[in-house]
Amino acid sequence: MKGELTDHEEAARKYEQMLPLSIDILLLSVGLDGHIASLFPMNHVLQEKTRSVISVVGPKPYPKRLTVTQHVIKSAKSVFLFAQGLWSIQFEEAIFFPRFPFSSV
Repeated sequence: MKGELTDHEEAARKYEQMLPLSIDILLLSVGLDGHIASLFPMNHVLQEKTRSVISVVGPKPYPKRLTVTQHVIKSAKSVFLFAQGLWSIQFEEAIFFPRFPFSSV
């Protein structure tokens, strides 16, 4: 993804065209606030149903980002989520809380 481009919408659309229709393995990490793939809890982009890659403004530096959508995550054949540190201890419990984006994935 070319997230460094000034026009994030154009960058998202270009990457969307390059993304394969089927992803075998998707590796993601879980942030301390529960975000995965720059899909932050309670963000409106969690409702995206048609796009595969979108521009998003997150609460953390660097706020302007590109991310794959839940559609891409849900359609991947295998998804692996990684958590580290103290967060990994709470991960199993947190995955069931609806405010976290991965609860709907």
